[in-house]
Amino acid sequence: MGKMDTLRVGDFARLFGVTVDDFSPAVRAMMLSTDFRFFHLPASRQSEIVAMIQERLGEDTPILAPAGRGRQPRWQEGWSENLAEFKASGYDVRALVPKYYDRPGAPVRLFGQYIEPASNLFELNVRQVFCRWLFEKYLVNAPAIHEFGCGSGMNLATLAIMYPDKKLFGYDWAEASRDIISTMRTGCGWNVRGNIFDLFAPSARVDYTPSDALLAFHALEQVGGAFEPFIQSVLEHPCVCFVHVDGIEELYDPQVATDALALQFSRKRNYLSGYLTRLRELEGQGRIQLMRVQRVHFGNLYHDAYSYIVWRPL
Repeated sequence: MGKMDTLRVGDFARLFGVTVDDFSPAVRAMMLSTDFRFFHLPASRQSEIVAMIQERLGEDTPILAPAGRGRQPRWQEGWSENLAEFKASGYDVRALVPKYYDRPGAPVRLFGQYIEPASNLFELNVRQVFCRWLFEKYLVNAPAIHEFGCGSGMNLATLAIMYPDKKLFGYDWAEASRDIISTMRTGCGWNVRGNIFDLFAPSARVDYTPSDALLAFHALEQVGGAFEPFIQSVLEHPCVCFVHVDGIEELYDPQVATDALALQFSRKRNYLSGYLTRLRELEGQGRIQLMRVQRVHFGNLYHDAYSYIVWRPL
């Protein structure tokens, strides 16, 4: 085992591409009150992890099954589990955490290296700090927020607690997700509504005003290269911003070993591909404004899943 360390305020600033002055007292309090200890791993252990990932990527397992339309029943099943636990817990928001965050003892990626967290909740806790900062930064002034691919509703719960006066809307292709939102509304009294929405074929009209904000968090990865219909649906009318969080292929450096593995993983899973290239093309045509493109050097064992792009139609 290597040397123990911890994430500090400056480390979060480096991760998110900002300065420490960009963090509110509430965000700083989350950073300082949470266990962000981890172990640096020696080169020999780093090599073992790389070899393990390479071996797994060469296998055909359900864990690494390609994303896409065929995965919809699996998401319905997963969100149904969260729905049942949310009800049984008396509407405890911790029941909304997706099961894929439960990876006891698994290394994670940080600044291009693999580390071993002291807490099994390390990735989830980093995510919570990131969300709090991101939502304060980009969503604070929007009277309404619309999340596409809202899944278990975890982001909507965070937003409802942060901003009880905002109107919140969640859209997902799984009926269980819509039912979670309905339960939030009746059980928690939150100002949130949900509906069925297919990112592959966004035929359902979503009404929002130019002052509203849009959000997609670990959702568009599911469409692979078939993102054009969704982009066109966003281009139909203005919004103040569209905040998107995912692994972004164009931000990896294939000459870096850990990035090369992340690219291999992304392609094996058929995750989002060519999306940022398309957005840059649209910006060159004067159709959108890219407000921020930021690589976040953090993620699970396989890829950096928290890079963010903020853009808006023109």
